[in-house]
Amino acid sequence: MDDLSNFVQILMIANVMLIVRVDCSDKNFENMEFSKFNHSTFNLLKANFTENNESNKNELTLYYESLGNIMTAILSPILLVIGALGNPLCILILLRKKKRSSTVVYLCILAIFDFLVLYTGLLRQYVNQIWKIDIRNISQIFCKLHIFFTYTLMQISSYILVAVTLNRFTIIFNRSIFCQKKSYQANQNNNSLRSVFLIINLSSQIVI
Repeated sequence: MDDLSNFVQILMIANVMLIVRVDCSDKNFENMEFSKFNHSTFNLLKANFTENNESNKNELTLYYESLGNIMTAILSPILLVIGALGNPLCILILLRKKKRSSTVVYLCILAIFDFLVLYTGLLRQYVNQIWKIDIRNISQIFCKLHIFFTYTLMQISSYILVAVTLNRFTIIFNRSIFCQKKSYQANQNNNSLRSVFLIINLSSQIVI
């Protein structure tokens, strides 16, 4: 119904503009004055059209806000439980290895920071959504500290992922270069052995 009313209003505005266009001459269109009836009708329709568009935008905004609140209330406890169990379990599994590479250390640090990010950022939103308690309202100093630690931990977690990626790239790149050098040396040794056997074979044929 809202779309239909908007469409009708657009048609009415177009009709008014057509009437004004007919009333005015083509040459002196900019200098002609609108009639009082057409001008007031046009302004009224324009105001109604603008008001309906703003109300539709407000309704759409409220819909998405309510949908986001519902998703926060449902998904937040699931993510908090998974993070509380998964990150410590990941650290225990990684530390069971006797040979700990640099990648294992990076992943353990990443699990720690992900745990902290989860319980400094998401837990605050969940408590605020369910019990309407915002821990940032405790004091101004606590609010600033919470904002600082939340965004700092998020940035550190992202940079640790970058460090893990670069670490794996350097390891694979160095291994590929080492394998290429090793295969090149093996080919050189095979060529030298072939040349030696060829010389021995030719010398034996000459002696015979």
